[in-house]
Amino acid sequence: MKTELKGRVRMKHKKIIAANHLVLNGWFFALFFLIHGLQLPSASHLRLLVLINGAWLTVTFLGRKLSPWNSASRGDLVARFFRFDLLMLFLTSLVLVVYGSRDFNRFLIFGVFGLLFLSETIAVVIDRNRLRRESAASKPEDAARLRLPTSFSLALTDMLLYLFLFFAVNYWKNELLQPDPRGWHALAIGLGLWLVSAEWTGKFETRHHLSFFYTWEAFVKAGFIHAAGTAVLIYAFSLFNYSRTILLAPVLLLVVCEALLALIWTRSTATANPEPADIHRVGRRFDEQELEVSAVNGFSESAREVLRFRYLSAEPALFNLIDSRCNLEQVERSFLSVLDTHTPYNIEILDTGALHMFINLHRVNDFRRINAYFLEVHKKLVPGGYFVGVKETAQSRLQRIRSAYPKYLGQSLFLLDFFFHRIMPKLPILKPIYFAFTGGRNRALSKAELLGRLSFCGFRVVAAETLGDRLCFIAQKDRVPNATSNPSYGLLVRMKRIGYLGRPFTLYKLRTMHPYSEFIQDYVYRHNNLDPNGKFKDDFRITTWGRLFRRCWIDELPQLINYLRGDVQIFGVRALSEHYFSLYPDDVKEMRIRFKPGLVPPYYADMPKNLNEIIVSERRYLHKKLAHPLRTDWNYFWRAVYNIVFRHARSG
Repeated sequence: MKTELKGRVRMKHKKIIAANHLVLNGWFFALFFLIHGLQLPSASHLRLLVLINGAWLTVTFLGRKLSPWNSASRGDLVARFFRFDLLMLFLTSLVLVVYGSRDFNRFLIFGVFGLLFLSETIAVVIDRNRLRRESAASKPEDAARLRLPTSFSLALTDMLLYLFLFFAVNYWKNELLQPDPRGWHALAIGLGLWLVSAEWTGKFETRHHLSFFYTWEAFVKAGFIHAAGTAVLIYAFSLFNYSRTILLAPVLLLVVCEALLALIWTRSTATANPEPADIHRVGRRFDEQELEVSAVNGFSESAREVLRFRYLSAEPALFNLIDSRCNLEQVERSFLSVLDTHTPYNIEILDTGALHMFINLHRVNDFRRINAYFLEVHKKLVPGGYFVGVKETAQSRLQRIRSAYPKYLGQSLFLLDFFFHRIMPKLPILKPIYFAFTGGRNRALSKAELLGRLSFCGFRVVAAETLGDRLCFIAQKDRVPNATSNPSYGLLVRMKRIGYLGRPFTLYKLRTMHPYSEFIQDYVYRHNNLDPNGKFKDDFRITTWGRLFRRCWIDELPQLINYLRGDVQIFGVRALSEHYFSLYPDDVKEMRIRFKPGLVPPYYADMPKNLNEIIVSERRYLHKKLAHPLRTDWNYFWRAVYNIVFRHARSG
């Protein structure tokens, strides 16, 4: 029921995003027709519409404007919408001012964002109580930012620096130290926006970071808000006769100079560091609830003989696999069920929590709702009970199609079959069409997806071997099904990683693995171990195009989203999953979570050959970074660039 509620919340969230987008565009066209009459928008107005939508996309998805609302008060929600709508106006105005676009009606631009905010406020007032109840099971909203004490010495230094830069730019522009009347107006505007941006970002709060990057981040954000706010005022009051150089150049120079200021400030406060999360608790953030795997007791007769000579007499290879991987002496004959069915009803009528072993000789490919099938089997088994099943392999599928048609026609039909039976069931738009035609039968299913679904549904994969034209698997019920993760089929993959201070965050990458692959890391590690580069050997989870993406680093591009969100920095240790993190020694874990992960890891600087060398390399890098954060990242970064460009270093 909880999972069902979460699904409704996610659907509601998508509808809210779509409605917000429609309202934005609706107000644009309404105001346009009000101002210009019933005429089609010109090309310049269409470009303005694209710009407004781009600002909306940037703020909505990178800033999480419409993230689940949870228990936030009306006031908090209205303040959030005001802040983000103002930020959209800032972005739009900044682009227009930079390109000198002054022909648009200001009432149109300011009216669109003003009416959007008014619509959102009305929606919050009307719909607040219902949304609050429905979002109770969704992901908790990030805690409000803690306001820290303000350093007035840092604020005074920064203000004097801004004044110095303003007068320097004025002298360079006009060859006069004293500004003209418009220059004094520009200075007043700049100081006001300097104060607003500082309060908005809290850049003068006493942050105790080991690296200046974290301190400088607030200064960069304040600089953007300062510049964008200037652009809004220029556009709102037609201040195009003011020098944009005098208004904007001091802000840009201030951000650059503040890097040195942030470095000095970080060094002076480096003695007081935030206490990292307990490394022994970090791994448990992602754990699923474990079930006790207990031996079955009180049986009168083992199922071994009846399996061998009756149920699987025509399947000796399958029996040998089961006999070698399962303790059949603890499987009672009366609690054994062997079927050959793709009808869910035949499984539903079995007694709940009673079976020691369930075997279905019908291939998984013919089940429409595979997860529902696995979950039903999970309910019927005792803790530690065995689930045995089969699926058609990709190779046997190819051979079946090739043998029925001439060579080249068979290859073409296999590609068509791949699209129809593998891709269509995973596309939201085409999935209903596929199931309407096929009823879910004859689906193409990869080994990684099959084993991942089993793990997701609460099974530990014991064996998965190809016997003839089928892949036979044995899984053991050892935990409750996963109710926290949300597997996806999309091109963009969201993965849980351990970040700064041991806090989990979502890392974005392009898909290079089969769906559900993230749930079988432990299985792949147990059966394949690691190669010299610290990667899994012969990782069957990676697709053909995924290997190409990895060689060219195309799959890493979405991590720029994480960089913009502040989850990662340019250089630093690689963001690890909970499983990989558990392989590291405690001292390295403690140092790792003191810094944000990086887009470029020290691996490329040292080029270690195995996991132990990777750990040694990271330990050495982290010790150096603790002593000299900026110098260490600078040196390691250029060593990594050299290895990547000239030695063709790759992560595999």
